[in-house]
Amino acid sequence: LLARALGEYTKIPVYEDFIVRICDTKPQKLLNPEERLNNLKKAFILKKNGVKLKVVVIIDDIYTTGSTVDEMAKVLLNGGVQQVYFLALAIGETI
Repeated sequence: LLARALGEYTKIPVYEDFIVRICDTKPQKLLNPEERLNNLKKAFILKKNGVKLKVVVIIDDIYTTGSTVDEMAKVLLNGGVQQVYFLALAIGETI
């Protein structure tokens, strides 16, 4: 919802299915910081949709350990994206 609203406001396209989670993972909020880092390893892939992007902004609701953003950024950079930025609505506290 946040990404859609920002996309409308800035007139920047939003690709909701450009990167997808390919496996079920435990909810991050239930894990300690070390478990969070390992929980999302290899959980995302780039969807083959023909879109070639150079710059991507990841929009996340809560930034706590950064493991979601880090793992997504790794996949994006390995897929040819040149620059990855992120924007989070809130900063969480680790357990």
